[in-house]
Amino acid sequence: MASLKEFDDITISDFLKKQPEGYLDFFTPFSFTKIALKKELENSFFVLIFIREILVSFSFARYHPEYESPTIGYVTDYNYQNKGLAQLGLSYLKSYCKLHNLNSNFAAHINKENKSSLILAEKSGVKLLG
Repeated sequence: MASLKEFDDITISDFLKKQPEGYLDFFTPFSFTKIALKKELENSFFVLIFIREILVSFSFARYHPEYESPTIGYVTDYNYQNKGLAQLGLSYLKSYCKLHNLNSNFAAHINKENKSSLILAEKSGVKLLG
C-alpha cells in the first residue's frame, strides 16, 4: 500500500482503457480520463498489483456520503483473471482499513451477470448495493 505516486493515474487510466470492449461496461466508479481519475484517486485508497512491471489488477475503496460502508471496485486484466488477484487486492484493502481503524465492511455495485465477481464479493463479505 502506498499513497498516489506521480503517473499512477496515467498507469491506471491506460490499464482500464486497454481492457476488451464490453469488459468494463459495469465498472463505472469514475471517469477513465487521467485528470478525473487522478482527482478521484486522491480521495480513495487503492491497491495496484504488478507482474513483471505490468499492471494486472486494480482494487480501490472510497468513502461516499451516500453509503454507510466504503464502496469498492476491482478490475483484473482479462488475461490474468481467475488467479486470485482481485481477492488479494481486497485482502490488502481490508488490512489497510483495520490497521488505520477504518470501517472495513465493504459494499459494492456488482452486475448480477458477473458470477465471478459475485462469488468474490460473497467470499469477502462485501455487501451488495442496488
